[in-house]
Amino acid sequence: MRYERSAGAVIYRRHHGQDFFLLLKYPGGYWEFARGHLEKGETVRQAAHREIREEVGLVGLHFHPQFEERGHWIFTSSKWGRVSKTVHYFLARVHAYHIRLSDEHITWRWATLAQTRRLRMFPNARMVLEKADAFIRQHDA
Repeated sequence: MRYERSAGAVIYRRHHGQDFFLLLKYPGGYWEFARGHLEKGETVRQAAHREIREEVGLVGLHFHPQFEERGHWIFTSSKWGRVSKTVHYFLARVHAYHIRLSDEHITWRWATLAQTRRLRMFPNARMVLEKADAFIRQHDA
């Protein structure tokens, strides 16, 4: 079995007292966060920063040091067969909201937690989003 590690972040911004989360639509039709594979020698935090810069063009984010969640799943790839994947998710607040989307994604949107419930998301991503929202509310992040 092949093992993969990725890193990314739940990115949010606050506008008029309401939190909006950045979601990217992947070619498979599901919505997720900016994330990607670790490169040789990178830490998970370094990979998250790099992937965010590459996928959506955001820099200068404030990462909350107390928040880190992991998602894990096993899937079958036509190229690799069975793959065990672990993704490290961080929480990052941004003040700018203009996105420069990479060609890896179909589109993007800023959405409230309620709005995300109408989007097609994998259970792991939904769980991480719910935990991120609870963290923000608890810490008024």
